[in-house]
Formats: sequence, structure tokens, C-alpha cells
Amino acid sequence: MPEYRALSGLELKWLAAHRMQPPFAIDFVAVVDGSVDAAVLRKAWSTVCAAHPGLKVRLKGHLGRRKWVADGRSAPLVDVRHPGWDARRGLPPQDIGQRLDPEHGPVALLARVPGVGGRTVLMLRVLHAVTDGRGGLYVLRDLMRALRGEPLSPPRFETHSDAEVSTRAGGKACGPLRPDRAPLAQGNAPSPGAVGGTWIRTSLPCPPRHVYGDVVVRLAKWSGQSNLRVTLPVDLRRHLDHPIESVANLTGLVHLDLVPTDTPLSVTKRLRAAVETGEHHGPVLESMAMRRWPVGLTAAAGGALSKRDQRRGKVPASATVSNLGRLHLADWSAGPFATSAVFVAPPASPGLPLLAVMTGNDSQLEVCGAVPSAWGSEDGWCAALL
Repeated sequence: MPEYRALSGLELKWLAAHRMQPPFAIDFVAVVDGSVDAAVLRKAWSTVCAAHPGLKVRLKGHLGRRKWVADGRSAPLVDVRHPGWDARRGLPPQDIGQRLDPEHGPVALLARVPGVGGRTVLMLRVLHAVTDGRGGLYVLRDLMRALRGEPLSPPRFETHSDAEVSTRAGGKACGPLRPDRAPLAQGNAPSPGAVGGTWIRTSLPCPPRHVYGDVVVRLAKWSGQSNLRVTLPVDLRRHLDHPIESVANLTGLVHLDLVPTDTPLSVTKRLRAAVETGEHHGPVLESMAMRRWPVGLTAAAGGALSKRDQRRGKVPASATVSNLGRLHLADWSAGPFATSAVFVAPPASPGLPLLAVMTGNDSQLEVCGAVPSAWGSEDGWCAALL
């Protein structure tokens, strides 16, 4: 019998976002200094897919009985032609060509894109309903290991949902957020309901201390708004006795109300205190009831609420900013080739003015952010960090 895990409430939200504005998927990107042979890459990718059955799940069951079952289509390897791509902004969906589908598959793909200066860009794309940032990084790291000829661990599939982990950790559900916060986005926004938006990548020297708090404070000051609430993801794998390095959505959320006197240090301390008291479990468990909702109804409701928020200029959360830690580039070489950058890029979410992901590469900080077209300039936020 194929392995499976229950669909969680947060995953249903990501499925609804995918229905509203596809693809709601995370891009995991490595920029390799050289040309990666197609046959070598195909063999390595086959090895990685065998080690991660979570890359071929499909959604089965009805309402509260829905689950991810690992018996779907394998994640394809696609060659993409987009001359001059420097991996500074997301690729147009038509260039990739492959559609991701949670019910019929595939839910993931690996793209090989010739980059500038003789480089090759390897981009793993996975539906956010299937994995979080850390889960996708496990896959991309194993791809690099396979390209170096290193053996991979036996196949592993995560059977725990985020709600199961938070419940076992003693978490308590929180109440829903009120749409009373200023958006962390600027620019001349198109009419409410406009679709589109892609990720933009900016690189800067890594702050010496309190990196997470530093980025949050800079973004807040740049916005010029005083009534801000940021959502900060927290890895739930810390609560597992034996966490496995697998595709999964195991992320809690801390909602942090910012104040004008916040500093990088105060944000860091407040986030740490929130995790110590278990606040990151609240949104996970608050979403549990949504498991029983139809995807279509959830998407319709989400679309209506997003348009309402755009008209009013108020949102439940001003932005989500994720920190996936430092990735030492020496550990991400691809066979005989060095890797000059590794980063994670988020999708644009219709209901969220800014979704940003941070990764550190040695002394450099990579920040990728996505702003939906309905909320304004897709790259205006970069000015906060440069």
C-alpha cells in the first residue's frame, strides 16, 4: 500500500491559493557554474525521486478524509529556454510549460535552464500545499549529492501533518486574525482583483547579527506604516523525536504585531519568546476545521476576501517573512561544478501583500519576495534592503 498522510488545514489554504492564482508553488534554485550534462542530470534526478516519494503524491479522498497518497506521477525533468535568464525574477509560466496539479499530478518538477555566463540554473518547483521551504531544500540538497555521486538515504516519507505535530506538542488554537492591518506593499496598485505577480530576488551583505529581525525592521520602516503585523514561519520539526529529511509541510506561524520602537534585537527576542510559549502552534490548529471545506468553496471565499481587503487597503497580515538559515555554498557543489547561489523563492499570494523568503549564502543574504499585481509594485520592497 502506498504511503500517505492526512491533508492539513493550512495545506487546504495553499490548495485554494493555487486554485485562485496558479501555480502556488515554491521555487528552490541553485545557480551552477558550468553546463550540467542532460544524461547525468536525468540519472541523478531519478535517484532523488526514488528517495523522496513525497514528490509524487496526489490528493485523494473526500473533504475531511482527504490525504496525500504517494502513488501519483513522477516529477518530470524539463529543459527551459529563456535566453539571458539571470535568476533575478521568476520565469514566465509559459516558458516552463509543465502544469502542476494536486489531484492528477505532477506536483513537482525540476527545470534545467541555461543561465548567463555559461552557468546552469537548476530550479526545483513544488506545490506549496505539498511542501514547505525546508522540505524542498532537502530535495535540492540531495540532488547535489547525487550529482557528486554520493549515496542517498533510503526512501523516506513524512506521515505526520503539521496539526498532528502541534497537537502532540501541546499547542492550543488561536483565534482568526482581523483584517485591520496596513499592507506592507507600495506602488500604484492596479484595480482590485488584478492577477499576476512573480518573485524578485535581491542580494546584499549579511548583517552581522539578528539577521531575521534586521530584515523585518527594514521592511517595516520602508513601508512608512505604523499598524503592521508580520507572520514569521517556525519549523515544527523541532518537536519530532526523530525528524526525517523529507518533503512535508511542517511549519508553524507566529503573528507579530510591530511597534515603532522595534529594533532587530527586539524582534528577535519577541520571536524567540513566542516560540517558547508555543504561539507558533496557534494558527496551525486554528486551521484544522478547514480540512473539511471544499477547495472550490475555499478558493471562492478567499478570492472574495482578498478583493475586499484590496478595496479597503487593510489585511489580516501585512507580510510573511521566512528565514531558512545559512546555506554554505561549499556543501552545494554539483559534481565538478561550484554553485554560486542557492535560494528559495515564494509564489505571489492574492491575499498577502508580500511573501518573502531569506537564505544566507556564506557572507551574502538572498531575499526573494513576491507581491501580487493587485497590491502594487513587484520590486518596490527591494528598496528597503539595498
